Amino acid sequence: MKAIGLIRVSTAVQELESQSIKVKEAILRDGYDESDVILIEDKESGSKLSEEERSGLNKLKQVIETEQISSVYCYELSRISRRASVVYSIRDYLISRKINLICLNPFFRMLREDGSFDENSNLAFGIFSTMAENENSLRKARIMRGKEKKKNEGKLSVGKPFFGYTLDSNHRPIPHPIESPIVQEIFERYVNKRESSGSIAKDLYLRKAFRDDSNKLLTIQNYICVVLREKRYANLVESIYPPIISKDLFKQAEEIRTKSGCKFTRKSRTKSVYPLQGYLFTTDGYRLTIGVTNNRYLKMNDATVQRISLRMDAADNLTRIVLQDYFDKGVIEEDKEKTRLVLNEQLSINRIKIGSIKSKIENLRKENDFINTRIIKGRLSESKGDAMIDENYKQMEQLEDTMQDLYYRISQDNAKLTLLANPIFNDYSKDVDLSSNENLRAVVEKYIKQIIVRRIKFSTYSLEYHFLDGCITTYSFYSINRGVKYFDASMNEVQLSR
Repeated sequence: MKAIGLIRVSTAVQELESQSIKVKEAILRDGYDESDVILIEDKESGSKLSEEERSGLNKLKQVIETEQISSVYCYELSRISRRASVVYSIRDYLISRKINLICLNPFFRMLREDGSFDENSNLAFGIFSTMAENENSLRKARIMRGKEKKKNEGKLSVGKPFFGYTLDSNHRPIPHPIESPIVQEIFERYVNKRESSGSIAKDLYLRKAFRDDSNKLLTIQNYICVVLREKRYANLVESIYPPIISKDLFKQAEEIRTKSGCKFTRKSRTKSVYPLQGYLFTTDGYRLTIGVTNNRYLKMNDATVQRISLRMDAADNLTRIVLQDYFDKGVIEEDKEKTRLVLNEQLSINRIKIGSIKSKIENLRKENDFINTRIIKGRLSESKGDAMIDENYKQMEQLEDTMQDLYYRISQDNAKLTLLANPIFNDYSKDVDLSSNENLRAVVEKYIKQIIVRRIKFSTYSLEYHFLDGCITTYSFYSINRGVKYFDASMNEVQLSR
């Protein structure tokens, strides 16, 4: 059996090493070998991200599903999460799998040595998980009070002042000696000379009027667009920034922009729908992120692990093909039947094992009765007899633990069989529309649990689809100059029909 050390810090500035050393020392003190220690280290927020969004917790679950894990160690409960709901969810997840949760600060174990639930530890768990969440709320409240105080004092609460301003010795915004005249020039040229933003940008670019790190033509044109719609330059909104231009000049610029139809706004990317967002994982448990600029699902968290750069359109269209087969009861229905056969076979084997274990336990009990009889009749010394009885009891405990694990596996297999028979997974419709990303996303949420991505070779990927009803099927694709080719589980080429 192995142990997991879960380590997390909130920001890139904090160090993981200190936590890792202490957690690893505790694991080794409890008798685990060096090779049995699995450290999951992460730098991400414990309060902003949900359980599904936390890559560290996702990797924890992936390891538990693939390895024999007996314990999970954490430095303190807030390292799991600062959200009480997430911490309780992880606790229940571990207990359901008979995995002990061990916290070092304050120290407690959720399960006793015999595997039973420790009520006292549960009380400590509840107190400190609530304290972690309350501490986070208090910290947010302190930050908000600090921002409000600085705002009331006319000081900048966070970040840098925007273009045209700088800070005085008291941290109050004042007009920048170089940038504020540029702001005035932009408005005057736009209103009085009716120059376009591109013309103004080109002139400022050639003059190198902007800071060196932002002296790019497109960046300057974007600055000009932002400047022309910023009401704080004219003090038209409540602000700590002193005015640089007059209200009349700003209103004239606003009228010109309205008449010309130039809104100086970018199309929002937040409204885009990515059908597979949150469902794609690598084999080592990393969730793929969205690469908006190059339209790909990306995995770049660890340079030592093979990089994933998955074409978004290819992955989405492959998912459409898989769902079409699912609804048409093709390959997926065959996988369902295979899954049923495997589950029923596992159930049969596990029931036979339980019967065998019960028989062994009964024989050990009879043997203990026989040993006690021999001790009473003086045919066996009491010390030797007690040692034999103790050894038998140890074997019985081990057998009972094994039997409980088998009962748990049986319950899991029965649950999967129940899901396979659930009508929700059979109410398919050949008329379902998967053409839009919105519809595809809705269908993915209803039927798919997760998708495991593997990079086979350059531009060739396989996607292993795990459905909520327990079925698993693997499809693949590879990109060529003339398009994308898709293949089913038998490596037959398939087409996107609708």
